[in-house]
Amino acid sequence: MSAIAILHGWSDTSSSFKGLREFLVANGHQASDIHLADYWSMRDDVRIADVARRMDTVIAGMIADKTLTEPFDMIVHSTGGLVAREWIVGRMERGEPVPVKRLIMLAPANFGSSLSRLGKSMLGRVIKGWGSWFEIGQEMLNGLELASQYQWDLARRDLLDATGGQAAGPYGPGKTLPFVITGTKPYTEALRQVVNEPGADGTVRVPAANMNVSGYTIDFTHSAGPDTEMTAKPWTWRAGPGVEIPFAVLPDRDHTTITQPALSSGADGETSGRLAALILQALDCTDAGYAAVAASWKSVSDATGALGAGAAVPAFPDVEAEYFHQHMQFITRAIDNAGDPVRDYFVEFFSSAPNSIKDTVAFQGKVLRDCAKNSIDESFLCFYIDRELLLSQFYKAVQAKYTELRVSISAAAPGGNVRYFEKHNSAGYLTIHYADGPTREAMPIDRRLRRNATHLVEMRLPRNLDKEGFHF
Repeated sequence: MSAIAILHGWSDTSSSFKGLREFLVANGHQASDIHLADYWSMRDDVRIADVARRMDTVIAGMIADKTLTEPFDMIVHSTGGLVAREWIVGRMERGEPVPVKRLIMLAPANFGSSLSRLGKSMLGRVIKGWGSWFEIGQEMLNGLELASQYQWDLARRDLLDATGGQAAGPYGPGKTLPFVITGTKPYTEALRQVVNEPGADGTVRVPAANMNVSGYTIDFTHSAGPDTEMTAKPWTWRAGPGVEIPFAVLPDRDHTTITQPALSSGADGETSGRLAALILQALDCTDAGYAAVAASWKSVSDATGALGAGAAVPAFPDVEAEYFHQHMQFITRAIDNAGDPVRDYFVEFFSSAPNSIKDTVAFQGKVLRDCAKNSIDESFLCFYIDRELLLSQFYKAVQAKYTELRVSISAAAPGGNVRYFEKHNSAGYLTIHYADGPTREAMPIDRRLRRNATHLVEMRLPRNLDKEGFHF
């Protein structure tokens, strides 16, 4: 068996993972080959990349003195997922071998956490920073904030080739094998309940944990007007065609209990033991069995999503059905044709129905759970969409009038002499989802809004100077 390194998340320490270590030992792994790592996550000046560089030095030293043998496996939690990805892709970019074979990610914040905004607040400094001279890991939380440029850039380094080329990444058969397990059970403790939101484990949203991300660019600089159907230039999946990263959503785990496979969740025995079984299955997985694991884990996630289709969930009587709804995360970045950020823009979701205002209100009032603007760079927005309500409410509203979901953009002029569009400050549209299942499945996978997943969309806008701004 391979050695195992365990990496914690923000505001945590290795002491939280002694139970996980004991579970691994009880299942045949040698205690001397299980290493619990510690790193500063509450120092305001420490970035995720800083930790990854230091981790590289420490691991190299351990390999050199044979404290750690390669290849080894790694289990990470929450922010530890970003640290591990930063370290892995950094080695790939330097042309150095990656000594990790299996990367098991427990509720990783691959695409942020809505709690980062609370963590950076004064309340966060009082609650979380009490034992660290009121430091709360400012730089780490900047990276963790929804729609951060750090997450965007990291995904384009290790998961997506935004040029549309065929650049390879560090993951997949023959390379590092990632596995992602997350929960969708809200916190039950009284104080923690205030941060719960449907489709999340109390801290990380299900789509934000999933590494199976897609991305594309919409070039509005060539739009012929608001009624123009735009095309999307897809970004290439670096793991290779057909490679799916195993992803499992469990109904009985929150952000804390996802790290405790030996802990009974109080649900039926099969569900309670599922976390343990998935971790052990990942640790035993080979390159040849990777696709089969991805397929079997998908059935686990679909079974969890099915719990949200009804009005109540008998197996979890204290949890509202909406917490098991499948969601989708949609992250946009707007830039002009000079590459500069556009910070004051509005993304509109609508259908082809004549009354566009009514269907926009229907979508934003029933389906769109949250829209977050990044506090550091307002050209980044994060939209959180309830897929269950999209299907059951939006498409079935007004006698099934809405048959597809379209997206467009409008932007405020930066001044009296410069504007982004010729008329109405708006451009064309792109259809991103259909009510009809076969039509939806026939869409290009890069452009399709997929359940339990994040989608990165770069929107390029024309920057126009008033015609009087230059003339002979």
